[in-house]
Amino acid sequence: MDIRKQQKQAILKMLALNEDDETSAEAPIDWKVLILDEPCRELLAPLVSVNELRARGVTLHAPIESPRDALGDVAAVYLCRPSAANAAIIARDAAQALYGALHCNWSRRAERKVLEGFARELAAAPPREGLPAAEDLVRSVWDRHVDFVALEPRLFHLRLQRRLKEVCGAGLAAPERVLEEVAEEVAAGLFCACAAVGAAAPVVRARPGGCAARAAAKLHARLHDEWRRRGGAARPLVVLLDRADDLAAPLRHAETYQALVDDVLDHRGGRATFVDNDASRTVDLRVDEDAFYAQHAARSFPDVIDASADALAQLRARENALRARGGGEADGLAETVGELPRLLERKKRLELHTAVLGAVMKQVVAREVPRYAEAEEPRAAAADVEGLLGDGAKGTVDDKLRLLGVAGLQGGLDDDAFAALAAAAGCAEGPDRARLARGVAAIGEARKLAAAAPAPVAEAADDEGLASVLAKAQAGAKTVAAAAASKVGSLLSRASALQAVRAVGNLFEARPGTEHDTWLELDAKVGPAAYATDAAPPKLPAAETPLDAIVFHVGAGSYLEHHALQRAFAEGPRTVCYGAADLADPTAFLEEIMELGA
Repeated sequence: MDIRKQQKQAILKMLALNEDDETSAEAPIDWKVLILDEPCRELLAPLVSVNELRARGVTLHAPIESPRDALGDVAAVYLCRPSAANAAIIARDAAQALYGALHCNWSRRAERKVLEGFARELAAAPPREGLPAAEDLVRSVWDRHVDFVALEPRLFHLRLQRRLKEVCGAGLAAPERVLEEVAEEVAAGLFCACAAVGAAAPVVRARPGGCAARAAAKLHARLHDEWRRRGGAARPLVVLLDRADDLAAPLRHAETYQALVDDVLDHRGGRATFVDNDASRTVDLRVDEDAFYAQHAARSFPDVIDASADALAQLRARENALRARGGGEADGLAETVGELPRLLERKKRLELHTAVLGAVMKQVVAREVPRYAEAEEPRAAAADVEGLLGDGAKGTVDDKLRLLGVAGLQGGLDDDAFAALAAAAGCAEGPDRARLARGVAAIGEARKLAAAAPAPVAEAADDEGLASVLAKAQAGAKTVAAAAASKVGSLLSRASALQAVRAVGNLFEARPGTEHDTWLELDAKVGPAAYATDAAPPKLPAAETPLDAIVFHVGAGSYLEHHALQRAFAEGPRTVCYGAADLADPTAFLEEIMELGA
């Protein structure tokens, strides 16, 4: 289940004007322009490079809403959402014969009223002397089902940012109209994700009563309609989770490399910006383009430092050996010429990771991130939590608020105990103190939302890799990052108790007395009408439970949960693709929490 690969193949097929994507130096290039709306620009940015676009004949890419010059001798490929406004722009371009041919590609399934309006606009275009009719210039219209941002083979989001307050609403009761809009957007995006991976007949699961259940019902209706028309056998679970059921997870201080990059650096869409030698530096960090990152993004930070230092030492030793024999026999020279450039490229990439690790470590040390991570454990002593919340502790005001949020939102803390922790929170005079006070009040509001969520049910069996303690301290000082690591000590892996991991494990195993019994089960092969009666179809037995799953948070997602799910189901036949309305770093999600108290 590689959602990024499938989405990219769909985009490249679109650029090849629906032919199989084949590029070679000998093949003639059909030059074209690419016209995008803003959502499609964002989904394309991490997926296809400028060089890849150029290799497929794209000489220019432009926003659909901007004025554009006429290029009557080239084709235009449009990729945009199916809205009346976008359809009107494309019809206007056709009426003006702006391009020699127009290929319209909707990023998601176009509703009938949009298509009918598009046809009326084309038919109403006045004829122009010497130019083809507008409808004749529109050579193709396609639903591409690519309306999501695929960052990794098993990670995507829908660009639905800052939706927590919308879903919860004033007084923690969202207006019906808002819930319907959010559910419709989630269903449309998730349908595209299912279509991309070929999930023809999924089984949709969600807790009854929340926004996820609304989205699940809308998604199920779309999936059943598609299955009736096309059939198909691919049958994963699609698990929709309400963010409001676990508000603590996105606030946690993580210990994995990628999650720490997302936490302490400026990181968005696989691109990180940090200060290196007093200068700003931006680097691309993508697991499908970087072998080291693919192997180590989800590993604990101290282990990654060790691996980076060891790999760099091995490359340097190999480089020295090749240079030493470069002037020897002809065979040795040929080997050097062939291998040295590849080796230097790998060395350059590892040195980049050394710089990133160093930037992360500076923040980890300055903010004492491992102490916060340990204090967020349910077994942490109250005195340790209060000590970090106090005025004299290291860490930013947001670190303190995140710790208080995790303690107050993960359950097990009554109102008096939370009030005592809140009273212990302090910082220096100034803007931070005002932010702290506002954050404490917002977390109090969020506790009301958390209290309304259902109590956790029986847990899935713990994964040994998730429950183990990573007692890893760096002893050497081969690089700046490794030297800094010696100041930090160990970090804990604590993801096994996350709601997402527990729920998916119970659903996979069809465990009685858990979410398997209480959550909605909507089979794409069964129509919505069958679930509208009291005699709903029986749930699938354990023997028929799908082996793959798309797990989706209706709300902000996090790298911590993505890594926890991948690690929990790394062994055995199961695969999990993780998605969310948006991927929010912990500080961004804290802002969403604080909006609840506004």
